[in-house]
Amino acid sequence: MPTMRVLLAGALFLGLASFADAEGRGREKWFKKAGLTEEQRGKVKEAFKAEREASKPLRRELRDAVQKLEDAVEDEAGDKALETALTRVEKARNALEAQREKSHAKLASLFTPAQRAKMVLRRARHMEGREGRWARGGGRHDKAEDDDKEDEEDDED
Repeated sequence: MPTMRVLLAGALFLGLASFADAEGRGREKWFKKAGLTEEQRGKVKEAFKAEREASKPLRRELRDAVQKLEDAVEDEAGDKALETALTRVEKARNALEAQREKSHAKLASLFTPAQRAKMVLRRARHMEGREGRWARGGGRHDKAEDDDKEDEEDDED
């Protein structure tokens, strides 16, 4: 059953990532649907703020590393320069991912199992819809339509 645990952990991570990405009014909607207490809401908002602050220099480093890689490719740099640029991008991505995992673990600790389950299931439904949209040839322009469908599904729950 280790595979099932890995799948569940991945689903939880994606559910929390989706929750963390919700902004403004959408985040409040999530809070309500997940049944968060006022205390939890405050702690979650603090966690989001801490994540933004902690990841800011890491995102900047990744952006700079990618720019250096683009420059190296445009300049038709040699293998050594490309390897150096690729290594920098990989290190920056790994550092950012480690920070996100740390933040998501902290965020997960703020929720009850029932709240985490609701987030995971919502994210799974959302991803299911996205895969279908992409298979149909749709793209980001279909987002508003998909959001409307999700709201209708949520109202049925």
